[in-house]
Amino acid sequence: MGLFNKNKVLPLPPNRFIQFFTLIKENFILLFYTSITHFIFSLPLIYILLSTYIRYKNLLNNSATSDELFKTLLSGGLLIIPTMFVLSIATVGMHNIIKKISYNEAAQYKDFFIGIKENLLNVLRLLIIDSIVSGIVVVNYGSYLFADINVFFKLIILISSIILFFIIKIIKPFYMTQSAIFDNNKINLLKNSFTFTMFKFVRNIGIFLLSNLLIILIFLLPEQMRVINMVILIILGGAYNILVSHLNSLSILDQFIDKEAYQTIYHKGLIDYYKKEDKNE
Repeated sequence: MGLFNKNKVLPLPPNRFIQFFTLIKENFILLFYTSITHFIFSLPLIYILLSTYIRYKNLLNNSATSDELFKTLLSGGLLIIPTMFVLSIATVGMHNIIKKISYNEAAQYKDFFIGIKENLLNVLRLLIIDSIVSGIVVVNYGSYLFADINVFFKLIILISSIILFFIIKIIKPFYMTQSAIFDNNKINLLKNSFTFTMFKFVRNIGIFLLSNLLIILIFLLPEQMRVINMVILIILGGAYNILVSHLNSLSILDQFIDKEAYQTIYHKGLIDYYKKEDKNE
C-alpha cells in the first residue's frame, strides 16, 4: 500500500507539510484499518473517562458529600493509568506504520503489531511515566476541589502536574519517533526529545493542539456536528494524531540531527532525497 521506495513512484512531496496530505491520500485504506485498531485499544480508557464523568455528575446532582466526589475522581484517576498504557501500546504500533510510509517504504497492516513487538520495550518506561502522570492529573484535580489542605499548596501541585503532563505529551512523539528510527541509548533519546521540546516549545504546543484537534472539536462543535466529528475520529483519528506529531518530529530531526549526522535519512521520503540519490548514482 502507498508509495514504494524501490519503484520511486512520483510525484513525491517537497516537504513534510505536503507529505501529510500525500500520505493520507496514498495510504488511506491502511490508515483506516490501523486507526480502527488504535480506537479499539482506546476503548478501555474511553469507558473509564465516560463512567467516571457520569458517576461524578450524578453524585454532584444528588448533593453527594465531598468525600464521595473525591473518591470518584480518585478511582477514575487510578484506573486511567492502566487504560492509558493500553492505548500507548497501540501508539507504538502506529508510529511504526507512520515511520514506514513517511520514509516511502512498503507498509502493511501487520507492521502495526510488528512495531509493538520490536519497539515496546524501548519506550516502556516513558509510556509508564506518561500513564501515571495522566492519572495523577485527575487525582490532583480531585484533591484541589475536595481535599482539606492549604488551597495554595493544592493549586501549586495541580498546576505542576498539568505542566508535567503537557511536557511529557510533547516529548513522547519525539522519543517514539527516534526510537523507531535510531539505535541510540535511552538517555540520548530522552535528552534529544527534551531539547527539541524546549527549543521549539511554542511550535510544539501548536502541534500538540493540532494533532488532538479532533478530540478538542468534540467540546467545541454544535451537537449536530459532533456525530460527524466522532465518525472521523474513529476511522482516522489515531492515524491523524500520530501522523501530525510524527511528521513534526521528522521535520525537526531533519533540521537538527539528520542533516549533519544521518545524511542517509535526511529528507527521506521527500522528492529531494531521491534527486540526491539519483545524482549519487
